[in-house]
Amino acid sequence: MIDNMVIVAGPSCCGKTRFVSELRKGKLTSIEQRLELGKAESWRYIDTFYSSPDVVRELMESTVEVALVHWTVLHPSMKQRLRKVLLNQAYERKHRLDLIRIARRVTCLSLYADPTELIRRTLLRGDKISEFYENGRDSVFTYWRKRRHLAGLRSAYAHPTKLVEMYLGWFRFCANMGVDRSWLVNTTDAPELESQENWPNVVANWSRQYAAVSET
Repeated sequence: MIDNMVIVAGPSCCGKTRFVSELRKGKLTSIEQRLELGKAESWRYIDTFYSSPDVVRELMESTVEVALVHWTVLHPSMKQRLRKVLLNQAYERKHRLDLIRIARRVTCLSLYADPTELIRRTLLRGDKISEFYENGRDSVFTYWRKRRHLAGLRSAYAHPTKLVEMYLGWFRFCANMGVDRSWLVNTTDAPELESQENWPNVVANWSRQYAAVSET
């Protein structure tokens, strides 16, 4: 069983990997202290995309004080596209649900960044993808799959309704799963922990940004 599960969630390029890395290295002490779950460097890390069903069985048969779970949030239309290339996507979702069910207490950290910053990060990731392909680390198929995925991300991040829907769907999922504590983490600059009650202010700020971009 898992005594405490900390889910780090958000769409691609919102900074989950870097946040997890810095948290586990003890670089985000203020956030670590507010979570009140001890030193993050000792937490068990689980990436739901790459971990196997054997992980769930192992966790059910042992006791883990704190598990840190990496979880990507996708817009519904993007999920449909991913299922075409990830045949085990449905099973992957069941695997994630099983992880939550064996946790006694769940804390969710929903990461977000300003839309302009998200788009900038997708462009940077595109450069990295091209570098991997040119160095022979990715096949042509993998290269174009990743490029198409990034194009879908930029399209979603360029439309306020899609980006907001993405998060609202995630918040509903957390509520339905009985998540005990929910926080927002602004990763536009240095990560900042915020109450989820601040969400309307986040949306209002995004609306102003979209309006400013539309006027230029």
